[in-house]
Amino acid sequence: MADEPLDPLLHQPTRLEIMAYLYRNRQAAFTAIRDALGVTAGNLQSHGAKLQAAGYVEIQRVFAGVFEVRWSMTEKGEEAFEGYVEQLRSLVRRLDPGAGGPP
Repeated sequence: MADEPLDPLLHQPTRLEIMAYLYRNRQAAFTAIRDALGVTAGNLQSHGAKLQAAGYVEIQRVFAGVFEVRWSMTEKGEEAFEGYVEQLRSLVRRLDPGAGGPP
């Protein structure tokens, strides 16, 4: 895993924040994600389209008293996010001079 490159789709800061938000919440309204991350609707839509195309998120229009757009993390997205986080942890361990060498 140490030699694998970080997933460039997740390495982009806004997409990483989206995935972290969905990892924590599992499902959220578009407006909740937008407001939590402080991004514009257009910016969120653009990044969401890339995550959806990769199969990392599912975006649906649902009726919850009113129609809203709900995002949820897919199993593939969860695996990708957890793998990305583990790669970062591995990198930190590898580069920590007090860790005594490779993990």
